[in-house]
Parts: sequence; C-alpha cells; structure tokens
Amino acid sequence: MRFTYEEIKTEIANRLEEFHAESEPADLLREEADSLTPIYNNEVISDWQEMPSEFDDSWRQYGWDEYLEQGGIIGLMRIDLVHYYTSLTLKAYEELTEGATN
Repeated sequence: MRFTYEEIKTEIANRLEEFHAESEPADLLREEADSLTPIYNNEVISDWQEMPSEFDDSWRQYGWDEYLEQGGIIGLMRIDLVHYYTSLTLKAYEELTEGATN
C-alpha cells in the first residue's frame, strides 16, 4: 500500500484543527481519502491487491453496471480504493477525536 494506517492517522492528526473547523468534517476527510488514492494504473492495481477483500467491488453500492463504467476495471478498482481510504481516514479521525473528548 502506498499509505499505511499510521501514516494516514499522522496526517489527520497534523490537520486536526482544519478538520474541526469544518461544519462537515466527513466531506473534507473524503477529499483526503480521494487524494490518497493512486491515479496511475500500476499503483491502482498494486494497492487494490493489497487492500482488504471486504472492499472488493464496493463500487456496486452505487448500483453501477460494470459495463457502463467509463474507466473500465481500473476505474472500478479505484472506486474500491477510495472507499478503503475513506474508511481509514474516518477511523483515524474518530480515534483522534475520541481521545480528545474523553
């Protein structure tokens, strides 16, 4: 993987005030996840192979048809990766803010 959970958590921690200042921090966290997602095909394939299988075919949650997706299989794999990285950014944020409120 290009980014480990610890690297993601460190980045979220470094920008915690920025996330807190947002009325909808989840939107900014999703943008962060999108920026973590690779754009080059070889990196998409590599990251996708390493991500947990529970995120495989998560693009189906949108009701998309694999034959209608313009990005082909690589585009669908990238969507899976966005979901994976989104889950990591949200988890890191929750852990960091949970510790701050307790």
